[in-house]
Amino acid sequence: GSTVSVETAPKTGTFNTRGVIPGFNGPFGPSFLAVSPDGTRAAAGTNGGGSIAVFNTSNPTVVTNYSMQDSSGEWVDNRYLAVANFSTTSGVQVLDTTTSAVKQVISNIAGSSAGVTVDAAGNLYAANGSGSSPGGSSVGWIKEFSAAAWQNAMATSTPLNFEPTGTPVADLLSAYPIGFDTSERRLF
Repeated sequence: GSTVSVETAPKTGTFNTRGVIPGFNGPFGPSFLAVSPDGTRAAAGTNGGGSIAVFNTSNPTVVTNYSMQDSSGEWVDNRYLAVANFSTTSGVQVLDTTTSAVKQVISNIAGSSAGVTVDAAGNLYAANGSGSSPGGSSVGWIKEFSAAAWQNAMATSTPLNFEPTGTPVADLLSAYPIGFDTSERRLF
């Protein structure tokens, strides 16, 4: 739902409710919840509801809603949010939460995009969530895109084509969720 709760201390299983995110109306509940690196903001996707809410973690009523489709999202830093977009522009977009600008950085994921994450070096990982492409990716493919490559795609407004570019890193049954632990080991 739209209620934000925070655990009172690590692994206690006891939570305090911080509030309700106004305007958050996901038909299936949040598709993702991502906390900014500095911990002051979080983002929640509506899983096909057509919006992403970025809110203050201490007061979720301080919120900005962005109109965009999503299947997952991950903070690049405290300003930029990478969003796997499963609509007709299946790929990865980067939302600038300061200016509200959205740039497509990866396009043409066969079927639809799934997980998205960023490692400590700024490399972006994107995944195929459904469908296949003759001679290309199939469900479960995860590819790495260097920080330089996707940042150039953002700067030039020329997205990288998922199918012929990127470095394949895994072919799994499911490519969602994906991420890293504190030791930078991939979690798929």
